[in-house]
Order: sequence, then C-alpha cells, then structure tokens
Amino acid sequence: MNLQQLKGKIRPLPLFLIVVLLIGAIITIIWLSSEKLRPEEEVALRFVEAAYVHHDLEKLRPLVSEDSNINISVYKNDTFSALPGKVWVGYRETFDFKYVIVFIPETLTSSVNLVEFTIGKHDNKILHEESDGSKSFNDFEEFQTTEFWQRRGYKFEWKEAELH
Repeated sequence: MNLQQLKGKIRPLPLFLIVVLLIGAIITIIWLSSEKLRPEEEVALRFVEAAYVHHDLEKLRPLVSEDSNINISVYKNDTFSALPGKVWVGYRETFDFKYVIVFIPETLTSSVNLVEFTIGKHDNKILHEESDGSKSFNDFEEFQTTEFWQRRGYKFEWKEAELH
C-alpha cells in the first residue's frame, strides 16, 4: 500500500470523530440545560395537578401543612380546573419562607392563571395557597409584561414544567 492510498483511508476517520464529538457535545448541553425542579417546586406542581387537573383530595392532603388554613374540599369539583400541559414554575426564598408560583397559560385553564404558594422552610409543606382568577394571560410572554411581573414576578427564578 503506497502513501496516497493510506492517506485516503485515514481522512474519513478524523471527520467521523469530529461528528461524533459534536453530537455528544450537543446531547450533553441539552441534558445539562434541562433543569430539575426543587422539592418545593415539585410540591407546588403536585398540588396544582391534584387540585386543578385531577381533583384528587387524597393526593392533596400530604402536601398541605397541619398549620395551614387551606380547605382542600373546595378542590373536589371542577370550579378550579386546568388541563395537563406546559406551565412555568417560579421560585423565591426569603429568610422565613419559600415562595412558589405556578403560571398556567390560558390555553390550559379557564379559571386561574397564577397559583401562589407559601411553603414551610423545614418541611416543604404548603402553608398558604392563593389563586387569582381575575387575571388572564394568554402565555408566559404576555405575563412578563404585566404590573405583577414588574412588582414581584421578576424576582423569581422561573423554569418550565409539565402538568400531568
């Protein structure tokens, strides 16, 4: 085998390695960029799923603190209702409490866009839940242009999540 034949066989190998490395880098970037939810965010998301999507009081009970004044029986019917789909979860922590907001786009709900939670610092159970049906936002981008966002929303760290 002469030198020209050897060069022809070696060239495809570096190109193949470069392609494989690029694909690996892209997969790694996608994997790293998919943020995991904090336990407090998970609790709030599970509350919205149990209360607004499934109306399952048995799944709600363990999420709510004994010190809470939340009346979970109001969630047994579809007065508060949402469909499964993509939502946004905002998180903020202060000295005393953890705050979580679940933003539900208008395409998934006819009752409420924002569900706000106060969560205990030590047990990750919901102390307070507040929802506001008077506001209606088509999507998260529209929500970011509101007065609520200017006052408080920008202070939260937001992630995409999925209601099931």
